Amino acid sequence: MVPTKADADLWMRKHQDGHYEYIARFVDDVVAFAKDPMAVMQELAKTYVMKGVGAPRYYLGGDVLELNEQWMSQGLTHAFSAETYIHQILPKMAELLGLQQFAKRETPMDVNYHPELDTSPLLDVDGIAKYRSLIGSLNWILTLGRFDIAYALSSMSRYNMAPRKGHMDAVSRIFGYLRKHSKGKIVIDPSIPKV
Repeated sequence: MVPTKADADLWMRKHQDGHYEYIARFVDDVVAFAKDPMAVMQELAKTYVMKGVGAPRYYLGGDVLELNEQWMSQGLTHAFSAETYIHQILPKMAELLGLQQFAKRETPMDVNYHPELDTSPLLDVDGIAKYRSLIGSLNWILTLGRFDIAYALSSMSRYNMAPRKGHMDAVSRIFGYLRKHSKGKIVIDPSIPKV
């Protein structure tokens, strides 16, 4: 196996059948994506002490999903999702802001909002700490594969040092978008990558 160019903790190898096998590693957590993932785990067990080996359901805050027959007919069996983490974090972040819940939104960012032009009042020290907590949670959701919030999150992360009320509202909107669209997932494709 060799590390991928995108991430040194994501390893891959071409199987003799022509498909690819992947191992994602983080500290002492490992998950394998392959036609026979247990064979990959058994191979690792020859060198490493392995605990709790079995079909993964949850990995680093993300859900490992078995796909339905429609996907399986295309040779796709598993996906990775942040849905459980999103459902766990939404009430905590809403409570942090004194909200019952975030208003549902269709998009992560208002197309007419320009954060660099925002002149609303600056947040106080407590508001800044809350803003950074929200950004941190969103960063983890992005890491778990919700790339659809990347632009909005990147835009709002620039204001960590001096966020304004309008910036806080824009970050809250991202959570509202995730509340409405919590089921996004990354489908794991074991077929040969197109070069």
